[in-house]
Amino acid sequence: MSNRVRVQQVRTGALTISIPRALAQALHIVKGDTMEWVLVGGELALKRSAPIVRPSPASEEGPPVPARPILDGPSCPG
Repeated sequence: MSNRVRVQQVRTGALTISIPRALAQALHIVKGDTMEWVLVGGELALKRSAPIVRPSPASEEGPPVPARPILDGPSCPG
């Protein structure tokens, strides 16, 4: 899956990148998630800082369901 985004600059001078809604939904990224940028083989990758457990959408009282990792495998540090 590939999505092109533009880097934007806000008034404070910080650079920002938006995560497209479809991509955020596919990866279960929600407001408040803690993410970190990682250099992997000279490329910039975004990964979760910690595993997140959320209630199952089917049942609020069911057991928690772990969110899927964004990066996984031998090429992902940490």
